Amino acid sequence: MSSLSRDALEERLATLELLESMFCGEGEFVLRDTATRDRLQSFLSSPDEPNASSLPTAIDFRVTVPITIPTKDEPENLHLNCRLPLCDSTSLTISLAPTILLLREKHSQLSTLLADHLSTSASSPETDTILEAISFLQSSAPDFRTSSTSNPSSQSQSQSNTNEFLREWYYLPSLSTKSKRQDLVTYALSYSLTGFVTPGKPGILCVEGPAANIPLYISDIKTISWADIPPGHKKISAMHSERFTVDGGAGGGGKDPFKGLRKFDGMTEVTFDLHGSRGNRNSLGQLEEFLKGKGVGEAFGWLFPDLQQ
Repeated sequence: MSSLSRDALEERLATLELLESMFCGEGEFVLRDTATRDRLQSFLSSPDEPNASSLPTAIDFRVTVPITIPTKDEPENLHLNCRLPLCDSTSLTISLAPTILLLREKHSQLSTLLADHLSTSASSPETDTILEAISFLQSSAPDFRTSSTSNPSSQSQSQSNTNEFLREWYYLPSLSTKSKRQDLVTYALSYSLTGFVTPGKPGILCVEGPAANIPLYISDIKTISWADIPPGHKKISAMHSERFTVDGGAGGGGKDPFKGLRKFDGMTEVTFDLHGSRGNRNSLGQLEEFLKGKGVGEAFGWLFPDLQQ
């Protein structure tokens, strides 16, 4: 693996800064690991550093692309997953993230068209290729979205999915790696999910939001964030599901029809008096009080059924 030149790395950082300035709304531009950008900035600000061999091979991020649909009053959002190379053995990759807005077949077709378009129009610097992908998506996706919703049965199913709110509770035997914990928080933004994650032994994850988004979120975590973890170690158990259906504006909240159902503001990591020989065990008593304070005290019994006997 050969490191990129300092000039090339400066271009990579400029790409990130440009995209972050263009997509500056909450969740519009999400770095998978902010520490990678920090390391890149630190390297470039240290002229005495001889090479970039200590840097990761790439930096991953997601861009939210607003799509104007002629039949809709408000834009709808699609997401591009991007991997920006930081060494010459890694290439730029751009892919369309899974979404409930497109039928599986339409998503596959649009993804193929995007890949074909970029293969013939890719350019250097990478910034131009990423902006070209965004432009292509904005001009081409409306046709796929319109055709997806023109079928009455699919439209009815989409409406049903859109109106269903889900709060899912997960138990992880162990959750310690900082970057993996951060991914659980940042990935949630792209899927309009709120909740919390508790690190340590055990780890607890609660996510709430559009029902159809949670499986996509968990899939992203397992296939992208946890890609370097052996399959046998990807242990996460769904302990309980709470489902609600919103009829019209019943959920309140204007643009967020589920605001009245959410128990959490944003997605955060929380800890409770970490203790133990490795400082990785939370106080279950404090966790239970936290859940009661959020109005979901019964969840403690779902997460730790043995303690309720």
